[in-house]
Amino acid sequence: EPHHQARACVEHMKVINTALPAMRSGAPGLPRLYMDKYSPPLDMQTMPWVTSIQAIQNVVPSIRLANGVGEVFNEARALTMIMVGSYTEARMFASEIVAMLPKVPVWLPKFRFMAMLGRGELEDAMLEAPDFVRKQGPGSNV
Repeated sequence: EPHHQARACVEHMKVINTALPAMRSGAPGLPRLYMDKYSPPLDMQTMPWVTSIQAIQNVVPSIRLANGVGEVFNEARALTMIMVGSYTEARMFASEIVAMLPKVPVWLPKFRFMAMLGRGELEDAMLEAPDFVRKQGPGSNV
């Protein structure tokens, strides 16, 4: 039922809002979140983030959410792709966002950089880097 779904979404967004600062500070060095023989298991901190992002994605598959909630959700979804090592999906998501949204979100250049780096596209990544290094200014930890 829609009312219950909406309430669940609000709860999931609270989880994501709380998680974002940690997700931002950890990327791209966060543990990979899928289970393979090299990855650390999901811990009690990261598991709920992924669960909440997936839950919202099932209800709202579109990235056309241009409002504040959509922006937070898109960034969290993007960071999760980096965390799990889905770099190809991340590259596609970055292009989708550029195509769909009226203005490029501030976090996009760094996200694109991490996706390129993950895919081993070092030259492209280096071209992308100045975009977010310049915006963040000296002294901020990139």
